[in-house]
Amino acid sequence: MIINLEKYSEKNNYFNLLAHTWDNMENNPRDAALSFVFDRINCPQGGRVLDAGCGTGVLFPHILKKIGAEGKLVAVDCAVEMIKTASEKFCAAENISYKTAYVEELNETPASFDAVIAFAMFPHVEDKLSALKKFRLLLKETGRLYIFHLADTASLNKFHSSLSSPVCRDMMPDKDALEKLLKDARFEIKEYIDHDGLNFIEALPCT
Repeated sequence: MIINLEKYSEKNNYFNLLAHTWDNMENNPRDAALSFVFDRINCPQGGRVLDAGCGTGVLFPHILKKIGAEGKLVAVDCAVEMIKTASEKFCAAENISYKTAYVEELNETPASFDAVIAFAMFPHVEDKLSALKKFRLLLKETGRLYIFHLADTASLNKFHSSLSSPVCRDMMPDKDALEKLLKDARFEIKEYIDHDGLNFIEALPCT
């Protein structure tokens, strides 16, 4: 598979510049909203979780609470400054490993993750079908894929389109388009929520 490095390079520069102030942004997620979301996420104690597009580690406390000290969190982002900031913030956590990579090309053991979590990143993926196929490859048959944002699809896409930045054309697919992508990647939707303040998808591997 060939990655469009030119498009990703522009986005990487954009997110690298934001990394050191990302946690102070006004639209950063609130713990209460994430706690509500994580009540719906199935990550077993001792499980192995992929945080795809981890950013500065916003989800780490919630994931680590789910998997416990015996679990393993693999944190991936294509923006090196995001990874650097996250690793500095959580330097005391011994069960987190960090990778700077595009999710479409992620090199991990197949069928080794109990959950793949993609928070506020899926619109920015250039080849969404390839990314979903990669997630399917990496998940155990009993695993779960979670894609979510703390905004409904229409509001999220309107916000992205209003930006004068490389992400202005990064859109979240609507339900029908996403369902087709997931089906083509051998997933089925278990739960789909799209209302004010939340777009949440739980998908299960299928044959």
